[in-house]
Amino acid sequence: MTEYRSRLTENDLASANRVWLGWRRPLKQRLMIFAIVFAIFVVVAVVPLVEREDRTAIAPILIFYALLAAALVAAGTGLNYVLVPRKARKLFRQQKSLHSEASIGWSGEGFSYKSPLTTTLHPWAHYRAWGENKDVLVMFLTDTQFNLVPKRHIPDGALEELRTLLDKAGIQRVGRTLTGRTGAIRS
Repeated sequence: MTEYRSRLTENDLASANRVWLGWRRPLKQRLMIFAIVFAIFVVVAVVPLVEREDRTAIAPILIFYALLAAALVAAGTGLNYVLVPRKARKLFRQQKSLHSEASIGWSGEGFSYKSPLTTTLHPWAHYRAWGENKDVLVMFLTDTQFNLVPKRHIPDGALEELRTLLDKAGIQRVGRTLTGRTGAIRS
């Protein structure tokens, strides 16, 4: 069993929430939101123009509303990327149990977490997905619950061992990979 001592920080939790946000807000969802907003604009602004005789103004108006819908979706996405990590930092400050040092580890059986308050072992079969960024590796138990491994004190070889165990268990990787591809799983 590989085991390390770790102390989470606000930034670790914020970074893990960025990985979560990338998993829970895939491109397909953003495109659906764009389509809905654009359809509303079309119904409200373009349909009345069709009933009039001057239909030459429709194409520029459609382009304008498509750009406006794209801007609104981009603004909403950007706002999420600012607010979700901010909220994670606040929740970290409130949850005192996250402030103490803990022991994290992994083996063929699963991922273990030991702190002064709790000891747990989650078998690999309990995880739905996993993802990572430059700061943390995140393993999702549910849509909102996850375990995270801060990378700052763990050697690359040990992280590669953890990645191998996750892949071997058939847990789907989500988000950006080292090759730049993205993955997503269905709810």
